[in-house]
Amino acid sequence: MSFRDILSENIQSAHFLLTTYLSDFSDQDLLKRPVPNANHTAWQLGHLIISTNGMLNGINAPGVPTLPDGFEAAHKKDKASENDAAKFFSKEQYLNLFAQQKACALSVIATIDESELDKPGPEAVRAYCPTVRSVLLLSGSHITMHIGQFVVSRRSLGKPILM
Repeated sequence: MSFRDILSENIQSAHFLLTTYLSDFSDQDLLKRPVPNANHTAWQLGHLIISTNGMLNGINAPGVPTLPDGFEAAHKKDKASENDAAKFFSKEQYLNLFAQQKACALSVIATIDESELDKPGPEAVRAYCPTVRSVLLLSGSHITMHIGQFVVSRRSLGKPILM
């Protein structure tokens, strides 16, 4: 298995899990907090999209999708306690934005020269992503980490166990 295969499978697996665990969520379900003060799924999705977008921009990936106007502002840390559905996006919009980030990341992985992978990661994340390779690995792993929180939201909504 090549480095491209590993990075690609990491991202594809994370996206498969994300879409599976959200498959039966409604737009309203995205705003349900599993416990008081926990982040709801809509905010987490925005956080993940912004993070992935930032990682791709940070490694100067070509063709990084532009996020919609107001998207980043709606998902800043200080907005995590917001509950007004009108201030967030629909499940369809989140999944479309995720698909765009995924396509960009997979394109980078398919075309990047192996020597580029050992270049330093962006300064802002270098402490935990010292190289471009580690940034690409984190782009999938970060999503997988948050999926555990989606599982808790599923339980609080009474949704069936999927896996």
